[in-house]
Amino acid sequence: GHRNSGPDHHQVTEDSRLSAMSEGPSLTLEQAREAATEAVALFRLPENAEKLNAAKQQCSGDIGKFFVLVIPLATEILGQTITKYGFEASQNGAMKFTAEVQKHQGDEVLKKYASELREKFMPVFAPPADEGAD
Repeated sequence: GHRNSGPDHHQVTEDSRLSAMSEGPSLTLEQAREAATEAVALFRLPENAEKLNAAKQQCSGDIGKFFVLVIPLATEILGQTITKYGFEASQNGAMKFTAEVQKHQGDEVLKKYASELREKFMPVFAPPADEGAD
């Protein structure tokens, strides 16, 4: 295609400004708490938990299936919350969101939430028995 040096050159400054912000929104401790609380609550809803567990069972340890079945589902669930905080409802957005929450893991609550969220996107097939016992 031919590039026009037309009126949309302001797009460039917009993009470079955004990538300067370590590409993507960043969360304050308060925002991270709020967003992570919402996200974790969504994953704990019975209908979402059931869908995810069913998808995980279908994987039966197959990493390839995990990426096809579980991650899109987890992304869809998480997307309901993270878009409010400026993240996109995509796998990329979900990863960035989880990374943002992890940045605050000096906070006990967020540390727990971060690992719970990460689990949804990581193929953890046999979680240790002492997890989630509360």
